[in-house]
Amino acid sequence: MKNLVGLIITLSLSACAAAGNKFDASKINTLIPGVTTLDSATQELGRSAATETNEDGSKLVKWKYATASLVGTHFDGVAILFGPDGKMMRITKQESH
Repeated sequence: MKNLVGLIITLSLSACAAAGNKFDASKINTLIPGVTTLDSATQELGRSAATETNEDGSKLVKWKYATASLVGTHFDGVAILFGPDGKMMRITKQESH
């Protein structure tokens, strides 16, 4: 019986997966449009998952982190638009539990 419980725990733990870079979503509220730069956002949130550069020189930078296990999934994601001057313009925040 002890071996069965150990096997179940091992299988449960091995059925977990994560993707992206974990970041502290509570720090999103500290970012200020017109003030926060890409460098300071990166200091607060860590390395981004993706960056798209637009024709006008603005950048859409995305932070994403997802986990999945036998008990469910969790996703944190934020996309921040930075203007050509490097300052934050606006935030798009998505969360799913």
